[in-house]
Amino acid sequence: MTVDWNQIITAIISAVSVLAGVGLSEYFKYKERKSLFSEVIFKKKIEIYEDLFYRLDEISNKAHGLVNDDSLSKKERHKVWSDVILPFANFLDRNALYINEKIAVQAAISVVGIEEENKEYMHDFDRDIGDITKMIKEDIGIKRVDTFFKKLNRPNLNGRWTKYVYDELEQKKK
Repeated sequence: MTVDWNQIITAIISAVSVLAGVGLSEYFKYKERKSLFSEVIFKKKIEIYEDLFYRLDEISNKAHGLVNDDSLSKKERHKVWSDVILPFANFLDRNALYINEKIAVQAAISVVGIEEENKEYMHDFDRDIGDITKMIKEDIGIKRVDTFFKKLNRPNLNGRWTKYVYDELEQKKK
């Protein structure tokens, strides 16, 4: 009895080809599902961050109004601010799947205790809100896209006031 090595090699090559085909097929299906899933999550994340951005703007306006209102008692200020931050905290909790944990922590801590602060503190509060905005831009890639477009287009965005404001900022950094 002789062994036909050609038939054995052909069978092995066929089996390996089938397995490789199945493996490649599953790999490409996985990549496609991952791409579709990522797109859905990214869209949802952008919607939630946009909502967070608007809520922070609203909270900032209310915080400044509260701190500048000397007619309210300490208890009234606490009640007013509680009515502002409790829905905000619920928003952060409901969207914990999409909001980066560090952004949520920064946002939550930044708004706590405003009712007990004075007008001088509001500079720090505004800086904290600005930091959150920068963190959001970083997390969803807006900062990277902006940098790309600035390099691509090289826009001249200098008006009388922007030049003054940004020159002042550069001087303060030095």
